[in-house]
Amino acid sequence: MRGLSEALWAELHGSGIGVTSVHPGGVKTNIVRTSRSADPSAKQQMIEGIDRMAMAPEKVARKILRAVERDKLRIVISPEAHAADLAKRLFPAGVYRILAYGYRRFGPLG
Repeated sequence: MRGLSEALWAELHGSGIGVTSVHPGGVKTNIVRTSRSADPSAKQQMIEGIDRMAMAPEKVARKILRAVERDKLRIVISPEAHAADLAKRLFPAGVYRILAYGYRRFGPLG
């Protein structure tokens, strides 16, 4: 998606059609609460973490609208999204190894 967004942004820049890739991180929604999980205790821990650290949807929406108005290519919103973005830039293959380990250890979250 990132490559497609970047290509579209470059191709359409200046045409009046904008493309903004949004990397929100944790947003306080019911997506985890309504998901199915193989491990209910892990799901509950995620819900508690989201409730503690995630951003309000209204705040996220304001940041997205501001980025779209400014024709930003991409917007990274929350602190954990910034950390993930930095990790991906510093350790491109390592991030996928960590995700694969988490999947093997804890199973799918949704």
